[in-house]
Amino acid sequence: MESTSTNKIMMKRKYRVILMAALVLGWMGVIFMFSSQDGAASSETSGRVVERVIAVVKPDFNSLAKSEQIRFREMVTFFVRKGAHFTEYMILGVLLFLFYYEWRPKIFQVPQKENMHIMKLRLRRIWFIAWITGTLYAASDEFHQMFTGERSPQVRDVCIDSSGAAAGCLLAMMGMVLIVRKFVRKMQRQTEK
Repeated sequence: MESTSTNKIMMKRKYRVILMAALVLGWMGVIFMFSSQDGAASSETSGRVVERVIAVVKPDFNSLAKSEQIRFREMVTFFVRKGAHFTEYMILGVLLFLFYYEWRPKIFQVPQKENMHIMKLRLRRIWFIAWITGTLYAASDEFHQMFTGERSPQVRDVCIDSSGAAAGCLLAMMGMVLIVRKFVRKMQRQTEK
């Protein structure tokens, strides 16, 4: 009876690992697709977003002098493009953290108050591995852009991507800590009864 429930738990865990791996690879594919666009297609994609942002942020944009319009559009374009980099990798960071978390299921066996510090240490290790993976993918993505028309690799973009991955990993880790704390409190209440 006990081995049957253990087998079910192991199968669920296995499916979660497969699902998370598929999500990570799928999102990496999306990032690769955006990086495969040549300079003109990439500018067109971000240009549509820039126009919408300008319409919301600066409704009187057309009444500005031409030089001010150019300056404002360049500033918005910079923030939209770099914000897209950050956001892409923040999502990747969350997915990588969850993948590594599921891939190492022994981390949360029987959470008890006395071993919470060990779990936190292991969560930090998962954060670090997920962040490094995201940063390495960012570097390989920028390298890939060397072979894409009118695009060039930039160290600044790797730093932005790496920061996004770090933020995503941190968000996922904070969520996991909150879940574990809630679980530990629930276990403590049950043992006190």
